[in-house]
Order: sequence, then structure tokens, then C-alpha cells
Amino acid sequence: MRWPAALLVLFSLSAPVDAQPTAGEPDAGAGPRGAKGPGKRKARGPRVRGAAGQPVAAAGGVDTSEFGPNFPVRAVRKLLRRDVSMAAEVLPPLLAAHPDDPELAAAWFALLHAYGFYGEALYSLRWSLGSAWYEVQGIGLHANALREAGQGREAAALRAELLVSPAYREGTELTVRVGIAHDLLAGGAIGDALAAAEDAVALFPGYGISWGALGAAQLKAGDLDAAWATLHLADREFSERPVELGLLHARLLWAEGDPEAAWAVLNPLRSRTTIDPNAWALRMELLVARDLASDAVNIADLNRFDRMQGPNMVAARVAALRAAGEGDRAAELLEEALIFNATSPELLRLR
Repeated sequence: MRWPAALLVLFSLSAPVDAQPTAGEPDAGAGPRGAKGPGKRKARGPRVRGAAGQPVAAAGGVDTSEFGPNFPVRAVRKLLRRDVSMAAEVLPPLLAAHPDDPELAAAWFALLHAYGFYGEALYSLRWSLGSAWYEVQGIGLHANALREAGQGREAAALRAELLVSPAYREGTELTVRVGIAHDLLAGGAIGDALAAAEDAVALFPGYGISWGALGAAQLKAGDLDAAWATLHLADREFSERPVELGLLHARLLWAEGDPEAAWAVLNPLRSRTTIDPNAWALRMELLVARDLASDAVNIADLNRFDRMQGPNMVAARVAALRAAGEGDRAAELLEEALIFNATSPELLRLR
């Protein structure tokens, strides 16, 4: 696994919570911890811009105290929306310089979430709970992390708070209700997930994600006939099929044991799912099923997936490596992934 350089920088700067920093090391015990990395690796020094706009090195002992907590938080949030890799370069030294700032801690949590390090994100979340950001944007990400960590029911309960939160934003009800359906499904509450997805379709019949959530719940329940019926009904709603329905169609064909037909449906969606980890994980699954494990490994080794370290992507990569006869690499990848997603049911099943 190729680890983001800036994340390794923070790991090298951070001491475990119960440990005393050695001479010359900043005491990061008061703020979000750096996780134990997979091994020593030389990382590029992150770079930030000074008040005059000139780039200055921010690692290697350079003083970052000139950057007060307000400016870097705004800058990092913009970077998280536009360039996650750059945010990973900018944030660690700022956080090391301001370990008690809840807004910077919230940005660190969002960065870990963006990389798919959900277990570590949950650990770090405690330092951002007092931030204004958490109430406005953090609850949904918190629920996502809980779901990926094997706490689907807790995720659904937390996400439901968004429907009554004073910070609730108009226009987000669809994503909240669909998220609750996926949370419940991950938590094994299939009946409740079906009900939540049906509510989402009833309230928002013109959106592919609501139909996709209902089909996914029916598929998880083993009711392929109902899932096919949902797909056919949904297709009548749209002049152009949404991506979510294409993915559902491919998964239904795969569930019926026809990987070739599933691939024929999935492959044309490539240009519309370039950053969708679920679509890429399904591609790798289907390639393995079509006896093209080496092609699946080629996908798994693409540099772009440095920022897709969530359990579903890692599980697909591990399966591809095993199918290609690279068991040692698969074992190493799995153990490293469990550092940041230690309670993920999807990863623990592969041990």
C-alpha cells in the first residue's frame, strides 16, 4: 500500500496518547493522534503558503506558529473540497503546531474520512466535537465512519439527528434518508433498511439514489425478483438512466451468476464513475470472476487509489491479489488496512 506522504509526516510527529514525547518532538498527545504507520518511509515535506503567499516548508522543524487557527482552517476546508492530496500536505504541520484547535482537528477527521481511514477517523473525532463544523457537516461523515466500522445501527440513529438538527440544511433530506437506509443495511437491520429505502423512493421518486438504495436493500434481502421489479419501475422514471441504476443492474446480473453480462452493463459507466470506489470494487470483482485476475491487480495498483483506502476497495484489492497468486502481498495489504479500519467487518472477514 502506498501511504500518503503527509500522513506519514504526521505519524512521525505524533506520539501515542499515553507516551511522553522525546526531546525535540512536539507533544501531540493533546490532539488527534498519529496512527502507527506500516514502516519507515521517507516522506516529502508538506508545503504551505505564508502570509505573503510565498511557499514555505512546513516540515522538518520549521515553525508553523505564524499560521493562526482561523486562516488554515478555511484554507484546508477549501482544499478538502478540491484537492485532497494537497490538504494532506498542508494540514499535518498546522495540526502539530495547533494540537488543541477543534476546527483543525475537525479538518483532520474529514481528511482521514476522505482517505477511507474510518476507524482512525472515529478515534480522532473526539477532538473535533466542539467545533462549529461538526454540527453543520460532521454528523454525516461521523455516521459514514460508524457504518464502515461495523456500527450501522448507531450510524442510522446519529444520521437521523440531521432531520431535526437546527443546522439541518434545506435540500439534504434525500441524502440523509438514503444514508439511513444504507446504515441500517450495513447493520443487518434489513427490514428497517427496506422501509427506509421505500420512504426515500416515495418522497423522492425522481432521484436515482433512492431507487438504487431500495434495490440494494432488496438484493441484500435475497429478493432478486423484487430488486428486478424495482429496476424496471425506476427505468420508467428517467429518460437517461442514472449511474445508480446501472450499478444496480450490474449487481443483479452478477448475483444471478452472469459476470460477463454484468461487465457489459458496468463497463460503459466507466467515464461516469471515475472516482466511485464502489464501482471500482465491483470492476475488480467481475474481472476476477471472468478469470482476469491480473487485470484486476493492475487496477488495484493504480496510483489514484491511494485516496481510496476504504474497506470495500481494500477487500476487492485483497481478493484480486489472492486470485492472482500474490498471497503475501494480499496479507500485507490487509494487515496494513486494519491499522486504520480495525473493526471493519468487511476486512475482518478476509483474515
